[in-house]
Amino acid sequence: MVHTFRLAAFAHILILDMNRIYVTDSLTKVSIMGKESIIVGQVWPDKITEDLLQNLRTDSKSDIKFALVTDTNLGRLYLNEFIESFEKERSRIKSKDVLLTYEILPGETSKSSDTVAAIHGWLADNGCTKDSVVIALGGGVCGDM
Repeated sequence: MVHTFRLAAFAHILILDMNRIYVTDSLTKVSIMGKESIIVGQVWPDKITEDLLQNLRTDSKSDIKFALVTDTNLGRLYLNEFIESFEKERSRIKSKDVLLTYEILPGETSKSSDTVAAIHGWLADNGCTKDSVVIALGGGVCGDM
């Protein structure tokens, strides 16, 4: 399941809950408040990176910083595949968008204000703005943060 939210601090928050990705033959878009913002189906990873790079743009001329946050368990399993897919799509459409990655420790102990502050500091240090897209790869702690 892919959830997207628009927040004041950042243009978009995307939560990829690896426990709830449903594999189907086609993609289904679910309308929330008049906008098809949830995609259900086999979306990992090429459809996600394609959608990110082509559709989450506040200004067609600006380069976007995508900031992916995950835990070290999911990072080990999915991060390289996501990065490869992102770079392949970025190259295909000749985009200068940037993918940044940040890994936190897994488990409930990471669900703290210190972790949130560290993530916010990392975002600021890397020049992320309201036009950046924050991607939470994983449910649980990453999705809750």
